[in-house]
Amino acid sequence: MTATVERDFRVSAGGLVARLSRRLSRGLIKWTDTMLAWQAHRRQLRHLASLDDWLLRDIGLRRGDVERVIRDPRGR
Repeated sequence: MTATVERDFRVSAGGLVARLSRRLSRGLIKWTDTMLAWQAHRRQLRHLASLDDWLLRDIGLRRGDVERVIRDPRGR
């Protein structure tokens, strides 16, 4: 009986470790994707901010549009 309980505990503990490992891995991947997207967004904003007013008008933006997004990228 004791051997069965020990074996069952090891199996369930191994399953728990595997589940926690998968969850941690998914969380790390999600965090990395979020950080990469944020970096790309900031890079694009820096590029827009570097354009002169004529080029911004050519693509349908004004200097104030770019500055507003830089100040609050969530659009609040």
